[in-house]
Amino acid sequence: MKRTIALAALAALQLACSSSAEQPKGSISLRAVVSDPGTSIPIDRMTVEVPATGQTSELVPDLAGAWIGTVVAPPGMQQVIVRAYIAGALVGEGSADVEVSSGGTATAVVWVLDVTGPPPAADHGPIIRALTATQTELTPGEPAVLAVDAVDPDDDPLTYQWSQACTQGTFSSPTTSATEWWSFEEVVCTVRVTVTSGALSRSGTITFAVLGAASGPVAVQARFVPQPYVETFEVNSLEPPPPYPQYPPYVISRTLEPTRFEFFTPDASIPAVYYPGQEEYFGVTFRNLPPYPDDDPELFVGMTDDCGGTAAPTYFLGSDGGWYQFINGNGASWTWRAPPGAGLCFITVTVDYRGLRDQLTVAALLDGCADDRFHGNDSAATATPISIRLDPQQPVVQIVPLPVREWKGLWANTEDWYRFTVQPGWGHVAFVASTNDVLPLEIVMPDGISVVASGTGAVDATLVEGASYLLKVGPGAAASSCGSQYDLTALIEPAY
Repeated sequence: MKRTIALAALAALQLACSSSAEQPKGSISLRAVVSDPGTSIPIDRMTVEVPATGQTSELVPDLAGAWIGTVVAPPGMQQVIVRAYIAGALVGEGSADVEVSSGGTATAVVWVLDVTGPPPAADHGPIIRALTATQTELTPGEPAVLAVDAVDPDDDPLTYQWSQACTQGTFSSPTTSATEWWSFEEVVCTVRVTVTSGALSRSGTITFAVLGAASGPVAVQARFVPQPYVETFEVNSLEPPPPYPQYPPYVISRTLEPTRFEFFTPDASIPAVYYPGQEEYFGVTFRNLPPYPDDDPELFVGMTDDCGGTAAPTYFLGSDGGWYQFINGNGASWTWRAPPGAGLCFITVTVDYRGLRDQLTVAALLDGCADDRFHGNDSAATATPISIRLDPQQPVVQIVPLPVREWKGLWANTEDWYRFTVQPGWGHVAFVASTNDVLPLEIVMPDGISVVASGTGAVDATLVEGASYLLKVGPGAAASSCGSQYDLTALIEPAY
């Protein structure tokens, strides 16, 4: 590869001190700079010569990567020559003329050019135009004539060498462009010819089958199938909605170093608790899959569990308009829905390709029921405020579904508390809990103790305008296990 040295030498002429008996001289301050430090040419020495004085001085590198130095020259037009060396060998040289005057300054730019020259021109190797055989299926002792037709673009002389991948065959002339080959034994043998010009060569092959009367050819093609395996298992919550906690991505990795990403881990226990019906997104990557996994009928991947959950594969829309299970050739994903019940659940991903199977099993914990242990309204002190607004243009009983959460539906295997304020114009107030299980409801004073009104499934009372109250829902009859889902509705009868 050609090396290029591009150096710029900036020379500033300075007036030097001289004795009264000598003609004043000037000094040239040189700064040689590699114009492209990225060339990585390891120059280790640089000199500057003033032919008029016959003196040569060393330049030294500075911290900025330049080469600097000072030479003295008599007045007049003077030549400076800069040379670059690597390990004592001259690799670059350049010169410039500079006008040196007494009492003045001058500058010069010297380009030091590579003197090593380019590498030798590339040679052209031989080209095989044709490789032929009179026949490739032979009987024992029957010869086949082989011939190779080759050319060298530079008209360099060609040499030929025939060889075989078996020991039973014989060449009549193994170093010419044409030869005979035969075998007295039954064999399948590959014959190779190598054509050489100078240091370059080309090869070609032909396969022969030497068969007896009772034998026939069998074409064999073999492919190595590496062991497929599950490499990573990514957990990335789709649910639950607020106020249930959202877990960060959690990637179980069997081969990648945990230090690659902070959420990579060899721990196959998912650090989350799932409630019935919760959906989770599982992304899985595999290794050693076939080149086009969606089109290979020998490939199977699947997700199962031992707890009764359901896993549905995710399909991706390809650029050709088709839907594919695998993304980037080695990844697939499933949406898993947690079943009812509590306890441990083992989720298994299986990959099987042509009988080579691998599985990765992760452990998850099922809550069994989505109680309100994540909610902040389990006591009067942490009651959730609710806002009830009426339409002043409608002097009739108004039904107001309460957004007691940002998602529809709560669970009441413990009690839930809400705080509200009676607005002007309210008359009779009622709250209804819609549920499969009848829940007790109470309207309570702000102290959380004094009960204003109570009921089963509903509660109503006439309240003081501007006053604040608490609404207590539950616990339901199933408080010892799983609670009942409910929606909460307010019915307000205007006072006018």
